[in-house]
Amino acid sequence: MKNKTTLLIIAISLLLPIHAHTETVTVWKVANKSAYSDAPPQLRLQNVQIFNPRTKKLSKVINTKPTLRERTPKPIETETIEIDTTQITQDIIQIPKKEITSAEQERRNQCQQAQDRLNQAIANQDPNAHTYEADVVQHCIAA
Repeated sequence: MKNKTTLLIIAISLLLPIHAHTETVTVWKVANKSAYSDAPPQLRLQNVQIFNPRTKKLSKVINTKPTLRERTPKPIETETIEIDTTQITQDIIQIPKKEITSAEQERRNQCQQAQDRLNQAIANQDPNAHTYEADVVQHCIAA
């Protein structure tokens, strides 16, 4: 008889879900409404005592209010950095710009035209939009 009840208890305990690893959120009733929290809503952090279960005695009343440390931002060092902008602009002006060949410019123009045609076909819900998409691939990606 004991073996059957033991087996029955073990079987029932295996069937019940155990969520010990998850955080528990307690439901507290406050003014007939549910308040979900992991700490009671009436928890006091001042005028409290600490109970020692071994000696079964209470400590003296702790009257100090808990204070949060204010986070003060670190002062930013304001150094004046003087930059000679004329020298920088001269360096930028002297950088040789890469010249675009006429063939490259023609390819860019064809790519832009193909993209415009595709966007227009999509806006008009043209069923042949895939042909315009192929043109975009041909002129923009493949080249």
